[in-house]
Amino acid sequence: MKLEGVREDVLRIVYSHIYENDWMRECSFTIDLSERDYKGAASTDGWLTVVIDCKPTLNSLDTLVHQLNESREFFEFLKWMRQAFKQQASK
Repeated sequence: MKLEGVREDVLRIVYSHIYENDWMRECSFTIDLSERDYKGAASTDGWLTVVIDCKPTLNSLDTLVHQLNESREFFEFLKWMRQAFKQQASK
């Protein structure tokens, strides 16, 4: 995992070793940490987009962001995101 500063309060998290057949293929997401509550990618709840970018797109992103807001455990969120990328890669 790599953490990259994009600009103030914005991080890009990059994972490798996700795909069994291509260890160097990367999955990533960019998140704006400037607000107290994190917001998901979808606007169905009126949320603003704070997960700026997610490659590949995860269908479970809003659920994971909701779990993050409930738990306030950012490091656990990083684990959940990696697991979600791995699950998607195995399909």
